[in-house]
Amino acid sequence: QKCDFDFAVGRIVLPHFATPSGESQIRYLGQLCLKGLASRFGENPDKKITERLAMELSVIAKTGFAGYFLVAADIARFACENKIPICGKGSAAGSLVSYILSISNVDPIENNLYFERFLNEERKDPPDIDIDVSSREREKISAYLRSKYGKNSIARVSSFSTTKPRASIREA
Repeated sequence: QKCDFDFAVGRIVLPHFATPSGESQIRYLGQLCLKGLASRFGENPDKKITERLAMELSVIAKTGFAGYFLVAADIARFACENKIPICGKGSAAGSLVSYILSISNVDPIENNLYFERFLNEERKDPPDIDIDVSSREREKISAYLRSKYGKNSIARVSSFSTTKPRASIREA
């Protein structure tokens, strides 16, 4: 009776990322990627890399997930500026955009990883960008996100797992 919570099933709600100059999110994402491209691959990156970047940005634009990438990149930027260890992992490591924006530190070109496993034009659900954050500094990131995006746009997600006795002994 004290809870007033409206949960719309099937609707994707993401924090809004406001671009600095009011340009579109995909345009701003492209600008960030061009800046990051030089830091990861030098001033004259190989044609294979620039073509891959153009393809990924095209898919991100078509699926409408530019804002999602901008929020993830904002988390990575804040962590880097505050020397908070993070680790982007999972299928997001197959994204050159994730690598260029320092969401992940795995070079998908060097490691022959496929972007399509992470995101493709047919996908309607947002891709899963897993970012592990150091437990010692996690509250700093939470406070930053609450202040930037609002407390109603931020949630913590916990996961628990169980192991059988044999696996527990092996882990120990």
